[in-house]
Amino acid sequence: MTERTYWGDHEPYPFQREVWERTRDLDEFGLFWEMGAGKTLASIMTATWRFERGDIDALVVLAPKGVYRNWEETELPKHMPEWVDWRAHSWVSKNPMPKKDQRSFEDAIQHEGLAILAMNYEATITKLGGAALKRFLTERRCMLVCDESARLKTPGSKTSMRVVAAAKYAKVTRILTGTPIAQGPFDVYAQLRVLDADYWTARGLKNFHLFRQRFGIFERRQSGSQQWNQLVRYRNLPELQELVAEVTDRKLKSEVLPDLPPKIYSQREFSLDPKQRRLYDELRSELRAVLESGEEVSADFALTRLTRLQQIACGFTGTDDGPDVPVGENVRLEALLELLEEVQGKAIIFARWTWEVDQIVAALGDTCVRFDGQVGDDERQAAIRAFQDSDDGPRWFVGKVSVAGEGITLTRAGTVIYCSNSYRLDQRLQSEDRAHRAGMPSRAVQYIDLVALGTYDRPILNSLRNKRDIGAEVTGDCLPDWL
Repeated sequence: MTERTYWGDHEPYPFQREVWERTRDLDEFGLFWEMGAGKTLASIMTATWRFERGDIDALVVLAPKGVYRNWEETELPKHMPEWVDWRAHSWVSKNPMPKKDQRSFEDAIQHEGLAILAMNYEATITKLGGAALKRFLTERRCMLVCDESARLKTPGSKTSMRVVAAAKYAKVTRILTGTPIAQGPFDVYAQLRVLDADYWTARGLKNFHLFRQRFGIFERRQSGSQQWNQLVRYRNLPELQELVAEVTDRKLKSEVLPDLPPKIYSQREFSLDPKQRRLYDELRSELRAVLESGEEVSADFALTRLTRLQQIACGFTGTDDGPDVPVGENVRLEALLELLEEVQGKAIIFARWTWEVDQIVAALGDTCVRFDGQVGDDERQAAIRAFQDSDDGPRWFVGKVSVAGEGITLTRAGTVIYCSNSYRLDQRLQSEDRAHRAGMPSRAVQYIDLVALGTYDRPILNSLRNKRDIGAEVTGDCLPDWL
């Protein structure tokens, strides 16, 4: 008699099997594995194990918008063992809900085997989505998986509070992310509350304020009539690392997949168009003058000016009530097109702004596919298939990094190009690993950043590097050089 397995066609790596065997009977746990290390397979293995034992009869997956449907369409068919009778429904937020979606949801929740609901985080705080989530969690015995759980890092957000409340009804809970420390060590507070709402209270930290005071040093600052507590530095990070490690497992690809090809980083510099240079320098001088004057300046004012500076460096300027306006010649696009002439094989092109994606897609035409907020879920899935399923078809995958940077597999690409970056470390790290993950071809992946000389492009890269170093103190990572 053949031994029953808990995975599909892809045999788990030894480290996946070891962690699964060690944690499969735990009701709450987190997999803080670097992107591409196989968190999804390990989670499905736990779900099938607990399903066979009668602990659960349903699986609820919460994930970002660009990720949740990938569970039903790709991950579950690939990793679910043949002996499991499962039915899945991917929630689409429409009011009123189309009848075919109503039938699909009812078929899933009433399925006699393993019932599965995949939903994006935003839908959990809608009336219909919240009700659907509650039905699954109360009418079935559910395992709850929060994929890319760093999205829940803000304790007071509606989404975070809704998910923490919903998790209390789950029989088994897992949180998954490769970037638990996206902006700073405080990010882990809300994520671990998904596993146990009283986790920090049981350790003497009954609210977020006390947590911040324990692991940060603040100084009282004042500007005019405005006062605030400003973080000076973090502290007690080894203690925080131990607390996080109690209920999570951390894995880096370099540790568990030593044969995975390397990442190679480089930068391609270019100069701004004269009109861009003049406008950029004028706005930067105005900002410096205001900051050095000592007058009261709001954070929103500074952030707006920094955003406008980066937009100018990307070839346009945003307006409050109209379309974005081009500034000078689009030299960043010219630098990209020159670079693409040197690229061998397929490439992913990431940008921060929708305006940039518009310009790139217009220039590349039918040789590219688009993945951002301007295309719907069906078009996004079609874009992934067109790019990923064969070496033929579109050469370029053009995406907005905030949309296309999570939860999808694009290992056909041997090159990843960043036309622009944000200050979001999670977006950068997540997006890098769309092309660099288990099962990829045996060749290095090239990462190339476009850098406009004399702009904030390079300081943004330096900021990302500093955030990554601080995060490593909490997760205990031994990191290679980066950027």
